[in-house]
Amino acid sequence: MLFYYTKVQVNELMTPSLLIEQVIYWIQHTKNKMKDLNYDHSLYYSLKEKHKSLEIKDFKTKNILGIQFITDHNYKKINLQ
Repeated sequence: MLFYYTKVQVNELMTPSLLIEQVIYWIQHTKNKMKDLNYDHSLYYSLKEKHKSLEIKDFKTKNILGIQFITDHNYKKINLQ
């Protein structure tokens, strides 16, 4: 299982939309691509597929954005000799 989670202090340089854009790009360009990912530019987003889940949540009280991605598939190569 792979579990990625981050809470980032957002500001003028790292805006919520920029961070989310980077995470979506990363997910869509890895082997963990989510087929049904249709992000609606919301600060509250949740998607669960067969072996993966993505959740975005804005913690407005402290200007913190939380992003979590989980998959139970690990695509590391295993060399059997």
